[in-house]
Amino acid sequence: QDIASLGFNASYLALRNQTAGGQIAALRGDRIPNQPYLKAAAQLRLRARRITHAADFADLSFRTYYVHEFFRSWESAGTPDNKLTIPSQLTHDLGLSYVASGKERKLSGSLEAHNITNAKVYDFYGVQRPTRSFHFKFTVDICPRSLRKRKEYNHENSSLPQIISPPQSRSHRGPGTKCLQRRR
Repeated sequence: QDIASLGFNASYLALRNQTAGGQIAALRGDRIPNQPYLKAAAQLRLRARRITHAADFADLSFRTYYVHEFFRSWESAGTPDNKLTIPSQLTHDLGLSYVASGKERKLSGSLEAHNITNAKVYDFYGVQRPTRSFHFKFTVDICPRSLRKRKEYNHENSSLPQIISPPQSRSHRGPGTKCLQRRR
């Protein structure tokens, strides 16, 4: 029955070269290159229930991600003005989702906007990742709840009730095949 939730996580990784011999022994104590060592994320979610009927809800969410700048190569190698770094990155996402459940089906839809500030973001190799993007997803689950809750509703089980038949083979399963066909 939560109305609002807030989540936060942060990671600080002290990954350092501990090699005592070989080619990279001179770099002992340096951070491992091309690895972000400080990351954080936070999420705020607001939920509204019973919008049009008893079994529905809508979520509005805000997420933010931070990655501190890091070196693409060994930090002590090269001159200070000539080192390649991946810059610090801060992105924000917004999302809206709605779920309506009934006896025989469940409908859900979500709309998300990623990187709403259009900030430049990079992968571990310094290649720029896509900027602002929008995503929409709509799902219809037509499997009756009465079948989902029954213990014998398991196509791996050989003692299936007569009203359903197992799929032809594992390779023919697609989305939604967990709800099996009824026999005619």
